[in-house]
Amino acid sequence: MGAVGAITTETGNKNVSMLTLHLASLESVRNFVKEFQTKSFPPLQGLICNAGLVVNKGTEYTKDSFELTFGEII
Repeated sequence: MGAVGAITTETGNKNVSMLTLHLASLESVRNFVKEFQTKSFPPLQGLICNAGLVVNKGTEYTKDSFELTFGEII
Protein backbone atom coordinates (compact mmCIF):
# COMPACT_ATOMS: atom_id res chain seq x y z
CA MET A 1 0.00 0.00 0.00
CA GLY A 2 1.36 3.39 -0.94
CA ALA A 3 1.17 6.63 1.02
CA VAL A 4 -2.19 7.66 -0.48
CA GLY A 5 -3.74 4.33 0.45
CA ALA A 6 -2.27 4.41 3.94
CA ILE A 7 -3.48 7.96 4.61
CA THR A 8 -6.93 7.18 3.18
CA THR A 9 -7.22 4.03 5.32
CA GLU A 10 -5.95 5.72 8.48
CA THR A 11 -8.12 8.84 8.18
CA GLY A 12 -11.13 7.57 6.26
CA ASN A 13 -10.70 10.58 3.95
CA LYS A 14 -11.15 9.53 0.32
CA ASN A 15 -10.02 12.96 -0.94
CA VAL A 16 -6.30 12.22 -0.75
CA SER A 17 -4.25 12.70 -3.93
CA MET A 18 -0.66 12.40 -5.04
CA LEU A 19 1.23 14.33 -7.68
CA THR A 20 4.90 13.78 -8.49
CA LEU A 21 7.30 16.64 -7.79
CA HIS A 22 11.10 16.47 -7.97
CA LEU A 23 12.48 19.62 -6.41
CA ALA A 24 15.89 19.28 -8.07
CA SER A 25 14.27 19.83 -11.48
CA LEU A 26 12.66 23.11 -12.48
CA GLU A 27 10.94 21.21 -15.31
CA SER A 28 9.36 18.91 -12.72
CA VAL A 29 8.22 21.91 -10.66
CA ARG A 30 6.63 23.49 -13.75
CA ASN A 31 4.95 20.21 -14.68
CA PHE A 32 3.61 19.87 -11.13
CA VAL A 33 2.07 23.34 -11.31
CA LYS A 34 0.49 22.62 -14.71
CA GLU A 35 -0.93 19.30 -13.52
CA PHE A 36 -2.21 20.83 -10.27
CA GLN A 37 -3.97 23.57 -12.25
CA THR A 38 -5.78 20.99 -14.43
CA LYS A 39 -7.33 19.32 -11.36
CA SER A 40 -10.34 20.64 -9.48
CA PHE A 41 -8.42 20.70 -6.21
CA PRO A 42 -9.06 23.28 -3.50
CA PRO A 43 -6.16 25.66 -2.76
CA LEU A 44 -2.95 23.85 -1.87
CA GLN A 45 -2.51 23.89 1.90
CA GLY A 46 0.55 21.69 2.33
CA LEU A 47 2.98 19.22 0.83
CA ILE A 48 4.28 15.97 2.25
CA CYS A 49 7.81 15.58 0.98
CA ASN A 50 9.57 12.25 1.21
CA ALA A 51 13.14 12.71 0.15
CA GLY A 52 16.67 12.36 1.34
CA LEU A 53 20.00 13.24 -0.15
CA VAL A 54 23.52 12.15 0.66
CA VAL A 55 26.45 13.22 -1.48
CA ASN A 56 29.51 11.33 -0.27
CA LYS A 57 32.06 12.37 -2.82
CA GLY A 58 32.56 15.40 -4.99
CA THR A 59 30.06 18.00 -6.07
CA GLU A 60 27.00 17.10 -8.08
CA TYR A 61 24.68 19.43 -10.00
CA THR A 62 21.03 19.37 -10.98
CA LYS A 63 19.94 19.50 -14.61
CA ASP A 64 19.42 23.24 -14.05
CA SER A 65 23.03 23.73 -12.84
CA PHE A 66 22.31 24.19 -9.14
CA GLU A 67 24.56 22.39 -6.67
CA LEU A 68 22.54 19.26 -5.82
CA THR A 69 22.15 19.82 -2.06
CA PHE A 70 20.90 23.36 -2.67
CA GLY A 71 18.87 22.30 -5.72
CA GLU A 72 16.85 19.84 -3.63
CA ILE A 73 15.57 22.53 -1.27
CA ILE A 74 14.80 25.51 -3.50
